[in-house]
Amino acid sequence: MRLVPSMLAVIVFLLSCRAYLGASVSLAWDEEAVAVGGYDLFYGIASGQYDWMAAAGGNTQITLTNLPGGFTYYFSVKAYSLSFIPGRRIPVESFSGPSNEISWTAPCPLNAPQIVVTNGTWVIACRVSMPGMLQSSTDLVHWVNLYAVNPPCVNMFTGVCSSKQFFRLKLN
Repeated sequence: MRLVPSMLAVIVFLLSCRAYLGASVSLAWDEEAVAVGGYDLFYGIASGQYDWMAAAGGNTQITLTNLPGGFTYYFSVKAYSLSFIPGRRIPVESFSGPSNEISWTAPCPLNAPQIVVTNGTWVIACRVSMPGMLQSSTDLVHWVNLYAVNPPCVNMFTGVCSSKQFFRLKLN
């Protein structure tokens, strides 16, 4: 049996969400000169907007895994200290100012679209081997063309999240 390329692309996309484990990045920073309780790493896909946080504890390095590829991630670290209110055993957490922001772009796998949902918006990145169409469905039966995709660059698309939404990449 011979599969036509467009059918193969649909199969690849629907299965690749589980097969592609995502990118990893390791980050390290200098220890604070004063004693701190620990460090939190803040990151997101827009400069200065950090939608996620990873607790590093007392470590001055952390590795993030399973990051969707094709996106540029922005990172900043804050140190925190723990103190107690006098006469009580209630901890008070205070943060330092943020570190300088750094960025890193995760590699995007070929023909395996990556999706990030943040603040009610979806963002899809895809790198394709041939022209095609990014499509959306709410029932996996009726598909709507959203955007044309073209090689060789990474294509980026955004939209507002609905309660149930599926995506597929159909290559020509």
